[in-house]
Amino acid sequence: MLCAPLAKAQNFCASNLPCTVTGDWSFSGNNSHSGTETFKNINTIRYASLYAGSDWCTQANNANADIGANPGEIWIDKGVASATCAATLTQSGPRVYRFIGGGTYSVPLGDLVFTQPSRLDGTSRSNTILNFTGSSGIALALNWGTTGSYQQWGSGVVNLQLLGPGGLAGNGSSAGTGISIGTSTNAPVGVLVDNNLISGFAVPATWVPNNNTWGATFNNNSIINNTSGLTVNNVMESLVLNRNIVGRTDSYQTCAVSVIANIINLQMVNNEFDAGQFCMSAGTVTDTNGHYENVIFPTTNPFTVITGGTYHADGCQYVQTQNTSTLPPAFISNVGGKVTNTGCGFFNVSSTPITNAVLLDTTAEYHQFGAISMGGVTKPIGNTAGWTGSASYDNSGANSAPSFTLSASGTNIPFYQLCRGSSSQVCSGIRQDDNVVSNTTEFINNGTAFLQASGTFARFPTGTTLQPQGGISTPMANGTALQVFNTTTTCTTVASVGATCTTAAITLPVAEADTAYRVVCTGKGPTAVPVVTNTANSSATQFTITIAALTAVAARFASYDCTVGHN
Repeated sequence: MLCAPLAKAQNFCASNLPCTVTGDWSFSGNNSHSGTETFKNINTIRYASLYAGSDWCTQANNANADIGANPGEIWIDKGVASATCAATLTQSGPRVYRFIGGGTYSVPLGDLVFTQPSRLDGTSRSNTILNFTGSSGIALALNWGTTGSYQQWGSGVVNLQLLGPGGLAGNGSSAGTGISIGTSTNAPVGVLVDNNLISGFAVPATWVPNNNTWGATFNNNSIINNTSGLTVNNVMESLVLNRNIVGRTDSYQTCAVSVIANIINLQMVNNEFDAGQFCMSAGTVTDTNGHYENVIFPTTNPFTVITGGTYHADGCQYVQTQNTSTLPPAFISNVGGKVTNTGCGFFNVSSTPITNAVLLDTTAEYHQFGAISMGGVTKPIGNTAGWTGSASYDNSGANSAPSFTLSASGTNIPFYQLCRGSSSQVCSGIRQDDNVVSNTTEFINNGTAFLQASGTFARFPTGTTLQPQGGISTPMANGTALQVFNTTTTCTTVASVGATCTTAAITLPVAEADTAYRVVCTGKGPTAVPVVTNTANSSATQFTITIAALTAVAARFASYDCTVGHN
């Protein structure tokens, strides 16, 4: 039952007749409503369509004024006077603009400016479309905050289709910037860009120079068919790109994501580069489980190009799935950056192989940890003739050695190296040093080689001091460099002082290459007083020993211990 105070009874509407009720009314009990109830405001929620104005932006501004400086939400639905925005949005306090019931809205570039922490929420990406018109300008300008505040964290843009002048296909009319974060005096922190489709702009998103702008998260967005890629510039630190799809649907896009800011800690996780390239010239980036795939469009562009900064790829997959002879020279081109790779895979289904998984140029540094998974790729690491940088390959745990070589005149290449210490770093390991002889392998300690080997020699470098400790294990195998043995081939002198005799030919245990070897023999088991006077190399395989008697008694040795060396 509906009751009214006596003072208002005369204004109460008759049963079943349309009417307008004014004043404050209180209802008690269980009330049933069978029709549609329309409320202009509920607490801090305002319905834009119930405010004055000729378009949804003007109506939203009037709803904003009604809320005042308090935080509040403005709900926008298909009941607005016009779906074409004709005014610049204004905010008197923190706002949530929520599009309910879906719909398509038209907005000139430059009209959606947010000077207070705000969230633009389309409720469902598939239902709500913002079409931006014009030839220049910013679609969404996020311009709140001065020094950044944790209270702003999570403001941003969610669940929308943001279509620039080029539309979903990103045609020649693409123009403007999709999302611009900050100004020279405004520094939004913790901006959230989540579950949006961003297409048809000249630039999908960018940052304005301000060192206090940090902490943005781009999550689960499809950033496709824009003239250029997502440009990470003027960002100080802690940017997250997670589960985004970037690239184009009509051609291969160079620099679908471009990092040109000296950013501290950009974390890229589970992103899909479909016909899109990653470029980096500055900053620090960790790329985890990135998926780089070219399915349709022939290209000679490497999937990742590093010209500066520090880039770490962990578990990324690089896949060429189109059978074409138009291929890049490598999946990753490192031209002057510092790159580490852990557990990444490189696969090419073309009948023509890709030459390198990674190609090094100029001053590039590259460090590979663990074996590379490859298919349809000739070698894991290659370099240009002008490369003067450094590289290491830690192949520990693999069942086979890497089948590749690096060549760089005047460059030391540590293949496996361990370092410890901070103020005084000590590094030990194995490296290739072309300064000695091409493809010379060096064993190093504290950066200094103590053993060198190539296909023609093994040696201790000048200045190396050998200090045996604990002895040399036996038996020692004889070889052309050193032979130690005993022979019983002997002779006996006549009984006369100074009488001599020469043994029969004694055969070396191991044949030498020539007669330039050196022999030293010591007699064993003497009779009378014999002495070894000389040896003679009769061939590369045999020599003789001559002895003399020092007394007038026939002299001899029972056997000889001999050492033969060749240098």
